Amino acid sequence: MSAVRPTVPSRRARFPQISRNKRDRRANPAPASAARVTAPFPIAQSSDDTHAVELRPLRDAAAAPGFWPAAAICVTACAGLLINQYGGSEQTFALLFPPQYIDPYWVLRVKAWWVGSILIGFVALPGLVMALLPGARVRDCNLGFRGFRDHFWVYVALYGAVLPVIWIVSLSPSFTAFYPMY
Repeated sequence: MSAVRPTVPSRRARFPQISRNKRDRRANPAPASAARVTAPFPIAQSSDDTHAVELRPLRDAAAAPGFWPAAAICVTACAGLLINQYGGSEQTFALLFPPQYIDPYWVLRVKAWWVGSILIGFVALPGLVMALLPGARVRDCNLGFRGFRDHFWVYVALYGAVLPVIWIVSLSPSFTAFYPMY
């Protein structure tokens, strides 16, 4: 009796990614002058690829593409947070506009001040920075009215659905006791 040997697929059929990576390395060899840094552990591995990714250090981080726009975004985010944290606080409002008399709308004015600081720090300032960055558009940050007309009916429908419920609840004494201004 002869034993039938099971067929084993070739290494190329079992690991197609390895052969593709070898082809890519042969087609695009790394320049000899580039410093090669290999991590002591594999950085990016897939289930069928076991080689470590070669890391090349940046010669000048400031000259890297995308550094200045990223730096501008980080500085803008920090400035917006500072505007909101310190400029939009109740203490800042009281310092800039000291109460001369007992104001029943004090809480409402403070909330309006806070909303103004939010709009300046998180909408106006980033919009201004995006408008000043070369090659960037304000629309890239989804700050625009394009498409608003198409979805306006959704906002009106949701507002119309919620407004009667809020109005009915606002007539209860417990709501008025918890939210006396609103």
